[in-house]
Amino acid sequence: IVISKCGVMGFYGSCLLAYTFQWYLQGNPVPVVDTYKYLGIMIDHKFSISAIMDERLKKLETACRSLNPFLHCVGIPIALKIDVLKAILIPVALYGSELCGMNKLIYRKLQSCINSACRVVLGISMRSSNQLMISKELGILPLEVMASVRRSRLFFKSASLKTWLSFLTKDL
Repeated sequence: IVISKCGVMGFYGSCLLAYTFQWYLQGNPVPVVDTYKYLGIMIDHKFSISAIMDERLKKLETACRSLNPFLHCVGIPIALKIDVLKAILIPVALYGSELCGMNKLIYRKLQSCINSACRVVLGISMRSSNQLMISKELGILPLEVMASVRRSRLFFKSASLKTWLSFLTKDL
């Protein structure tokens, strides 16, 4: 076990309790942390969904900026651009969506970023476009719908698991 990748964090009311002890793992001290990145998701002591989604938005915006020259290139077929959008940007936006699916407000900023990329792919302006029609034309469902499907799948799948996941998701 790599101690530098480990950390102890209290959640909600037990935050102060975590700081009152020196924690050890295999004889090595483990630091008490306020935030922790687990499987690419930044978690804070309040388990704040808004903080998780803000981090997800930063990653999506970075991915959009890096793909911007590709999406603007008129020499690349639109079908290839759509495939790249679906293969790269959508997964970045939906990573960890099982935590907060079924909430349209949470996905509004992420959806706006995806909408902008869709407009760039088609080469149309913001004012002259109906986003619902653009999404339908490109075959891309709204993010909150895709996130809701993922959350529902987790809910039904986790009941039969014999791991911590079933314990963590029993109250979803």
